Amino acid sequence: MQRLLLTALCWLLLVAGTSAQEKVKFPVSASSKTLGYSPLWVASKMGFFDKQGLDVQLVLVAGADKSTMALVGGSVNVSSGGTDTVVAAVEQGADLVSIGGVING
Repeated sequence: MQRLLLTALCWLLLVAGTSAQEKVKFPVSASSKTLGYSPLWVASKMGFFDKQGLDVQLVLVAGADKSTMALVGGSVNVSSGGTDTVVAAVEQGADLVSIGGVING
């Protein structure tokens, strides 16, 4: 999921056509700082988003359910967390799409 997320963020930059001076603000929620989410945290710490003109604001939200609520509420543009919360939100009428996963199970 993180690889798809990073690809989507890079694609957004290309489509937006922004210059290096105007960074696109792009809040992203992560439900933990575990190994599965490490690509987000490493990319942020290493400046990968900055080099692409993105002002990615990683927001640590305790739990996938709260991370999904932040996405539905518009506080973040992308949320990473369990798919069960996305399915539950869609069943209640939310307009969300899950684009990938980390655990092959």
